Formats: sequence, C-alpha cells, structure tokens
Amino acid sequence: MMRNTIYFLLLILSCSFICGCMGINVGGVAAYNLVTGEDNPVQPDQPFTTAPQILSFPPRFITTPIGFIIEFGTFPVMAPLGFIGGSVWGVANISSARKKQRARNPETPVEEMEKMSQDSDPEYRKQVALNPKVPLRILLRLARDKEPEVRRYAIFSLGDRYDDIDKILPILLESLEDPLMEVRHTTIQTVNTYRRFARKAVPQLTKLLSDPADLIKMAAAEALGNMGMHARSAMPMLKNLLRSDNERLKKAALDALDKITGRTNE
Repeated sequence: MMRNTIYFLLLILSCSFICGCMGINVGGVAAYNLVTGEDNPVQPDQPFTTAPQILSFPPRFITTPIGFIIEFGTFPVMAPLGFIGGSVWGVANISSARKKQRARNPETPVEEMEKMSQDSDPEYRKQVALNPKVPLRILLRLARDKEPEVRRYAIFSLGDRYDDIDKILPILLESLEDPLMEVRHTTIQTVNTYRRFARKAVPQLTKLLSDPADLIKMAAAEALGNMGMHARSAMPMLKNLLRSDNERLKKAALDALDKITGRTNE
C-alpha cells in the first residue's frame, strides 16, 4: 500500500513538472487532470515562471542578478515549490473526490457513512445525504444540520422514503419554518411528493401563502392544490393571491383553487 502511494505521488510530481516545463501555468491542476482524467473546475492561483518563459527573456536580464530577480521573480526557489505545492494540491483533491464518491456510494458500509455524516466538511455530509442507502436516522439528523445546503440535500432525499412517512412528516413540518428560503422551498417540494399523506401540513402551507418570497407562495399554492378538497381551509388565502401583480402567482393560486373545488381533473 505504501509503495503504491509513493508511486502515485511520484507520478503526480512528474506530471506537474512536465506541465511546468511545457508552459502550463497551473501547478497541480493539470497534473490532477492528467492522472484522474477529470475536468476539475477548481483553478487555484499558483503562478510561477515556466521554462519557455525563461528562454524568451532578453539576455541582458539574465546577465545581471538584479535584472534576473526582477524578470524571473523568485523562480529558482518558487518554481520547485510551485511544482511540489501543485502536486500536493492535486493529491489532496484526488483524495477528496474519491471520498465524496464513497460518501454517496450505496455499497459503502453504514459505519463509514455514519462517520462521514459527521465530518467537519459539509461537502461530505451533503454527499452522504444523497446516498440512496443511507439509513433514515442519519438522513433525519442531516435534515437538521447547521449548514443550510446539507439540510436541503437531506430534505430532498426524504422525498423517496414512502415507507417511513410517519417518521419523516415531523421533520418536514419543522422544516417548512426554516429561516432559509431555499430550505423552505425544497421542503414544500418534498411535502408535495407526499401530498396524499401530508394533510397535516395544510395549516403551515397556508401560512406560507403570505411568505415574503413569491417563489414560496407559488410552491405552497401548488402543494395545496394537489391536496384537493383537504386544503379547503386555504381557499381564503388563495383568493387573496388573485389580487397579486405577479401573473405567475395569480395563475398558481387560480390553479390551486380549481383543483380544491374540483373544477379541474388535473
């Protein structure tokens, strides 16, 4: 295992050095891509002078130490450090990418999922939330995570757990009052997937018809409309939305009223 790791690191170092000599001024990014075959979107700022740039400089700069420093900067010291730093960055990102893949891999052991679901990096917690085999207890905990994006991912994944609706509904009702609009919106969408089982959400969805964000009001109107006659108590609030200047919001409210009163078969 140690030998393979050393070989891998040497390969990264070699790729990074070749990239530098070819004038590719990206440190370990190119090395990372060459080894993994991935198109890594992260482009760290790691400027250093490359070999072709040295050869293109006027001779007068090369013959004077001050001119050398001015033109080349700290190339003799920083270039090797750039190669090494870039390589370390490449190895770290490869390790991170593999860890994220493992976090969302259905075959990952539950014990490992549990550990990654408590990782200090929210990116790993988000990936665990997307794992189709993550235990419900972990998913419910992630739905209360301190990071909004982790909560959103977990709540989204809760939309595919029909057998556990009785355990899921309380967290959904709680999340409808989340301080973040994006989390509230995702929660409404998840509630909408359980519309036949989530009638307890009618009071809170009705309350969201007065949310400051029109996006939330439209989503709530749609969810209420899909609950049909069980959402009759929301009709007065929906009628108020018909006076809105937002045409899309008015249409969402009208569609919901039609569904609740049975004037449409949709």
